[in-house]
Amino acid sequence: MKPQPKTARIVSPAEQLIVTVLHTTPEETAGALEAAVALVESLTAKIRVIAIQVVPFPLDLMKPPVPLAFAEEKLRSVAASAGVHVEVEVYSCRDREETLLRILPPHSVVAIGTRRHWFRTKEPHLARLLRRNGHEVIVVNSKDTF
Repeated sequence: MKPQPKTARIVSPAEQLIVTVLHTTPEETAGALEAAVALVESLTAKIRVIAIQVVPFPLDLMKPPVPLAFAEEKLRSVAASAGVHVEVEVYSCRDREETLLRILPPHSVVAIGTRRHWFRTKEPHLARLLRRNGHEVIVVNSKDTF
């Protein structure tokens, strides 16, 4: 039996490519933004930066420890320093992974900035989780921190 050739799916203009940059730290997010810009520079694609604030249970979910407006402005300044216009979205939640899986459209392209550490970090775990759920993930390594 011959393998069936893959057919290309025609994307309508309404289905514009969106590259999502997941905020980790300002330096790592800037590195992921640079990679996202390089990826979309010849495409008509948008870049959005998502920050997820985990609010611990004793606190009210509607009143996170860091105001959402402050976090959003901080991300805008990171994007501005990278010379990029992006959409910024900040979410407060109880479970980071559940929220991330819920807000990402199917088959999203996600860039995650990280650094090499001698200990495990959350970014490789998030990358595996997103890949298992059908997303395309780009892990961008910044400078080594040894």
